[in-house]
Amino acid sequence: MVRAIALGLLAALAGCATPLARLDERAASSGFERLLLDGRGFTHLAYAHDVAGNRSLHVYLEGDGIAWLTRRIPSSDPSPRQALMFDAMRLDAGAALYLGRPCHYVGLDHPGCTTLAWTHQRYSEAVVASLAAALRSYLERRPTDSLVFFGHSGGGTLATLLAARFARTSAVITIAANLDVDGWTSHHGYSRLEGSLDPTALAPLRPELRQWHLMGSADREIPPQLAQRYLAANPQAWFSIIDDFDHTCCWLSLWPGVLRIVAALPNRPLPFVN
Repeated sequence: MVRAIALGLLAALAGCATPLARLDERAASSGFERLLLDGRGFTHLAYAHDVAGNRSLHVYLEGDGIAWLTRRIPSSDPSPRQALMFDAMRLDAGAALYLGRPCHYVGLDHPGCTTLAWTHQRYSEAVVASLAAALRSYLERRPTDSLVFFGHSGGGTLATLLAARFARTSAVITIAANLDVDGWTSHHGYSRLEGSLDPTALAPLRPELRQWHLMGSADREIPPQLAQRYLAANPQAWFSIIDDFDHTCCWLSLWPGVLRIVAALPNRPLPFVN
């Protein structure tokens, strides 16, 4: 009886662990280095897996987390409860960086961490610039020849926006990404994300940068048809619709194959041709 009570108490305590504590524990078990990277107005939690001699870096960006509790009440903590991109990085044997988004996991005592940072302005210039600054600070200590960005959902939005800001970007791969922000808000009847950048409304990514956008046929949060305007502006992008997959299931089952395809791509961007 005492043993059963003790086991039950341990399980309850584990269930009460914070998202950060759970992520730290899993990162330690994977041998990841824990970092706090200074961005521009935000501090970013990051986990790194370095591989000696590997001159390419995979950068993983998580989804939006818990942005809203209801349509009118924003969350008091946007930290994701399920970290799909973190789990994907655990399957990656190459050099990789899990780059945390503003206000995710690190607490909300930073000046920029108002609810706007994870609601209407979640893809704002301030957010993208801070992520870019944090990544550059990491690259100062870990030089690399090429970058590959991976992102899920809103992390795919940010991966696409960040890819344009680094000349070393060779590819961006997204799953269930919000590539047409205005189209997404209209589709769901949400208020517009005033202050956020929209990949569909910006200049297309340079043609030598490889893009692969995967979506699930059963995804009701971001249905595949919402990518059409973005793809029309970026005709060089690969686009795959996976039967029966939804917004979160079952992308990890594909990840080893995705990584094999990415590994077969050239490590450097193609030379730019006017």
